[in-house]
Amino acid sequence: MEDALDAGMFGVDPLTAKRWLWRSARESIERRSPASMDLSASDRFRMKRVANEMLEICIDDRIIASAEDVPAEFGFES
Repeated sequence: MEDALDAGMFGVDPLTAKRWLWRSARESIERRSPASMDLSASDRFRMKRVANEMLEICIDDRIIASAEDVPAEFGFES
């Protein structure tokens, strides 16, 4: 994602407008750390923060889904 943005294959504005995962990640960062997303931060830094947040959202979702799939008989409870 970061490489494609750096290469100019697409821009941040279309991602924010049309992609719920990008928008959710950006909003999450803005709630936790508004200063990191203000205009004084570099575009590259903001883009990296959002890309990392997207990965975190996906990983958390996979962990939750996996935990729900593991039966309690194996010693795991969700």
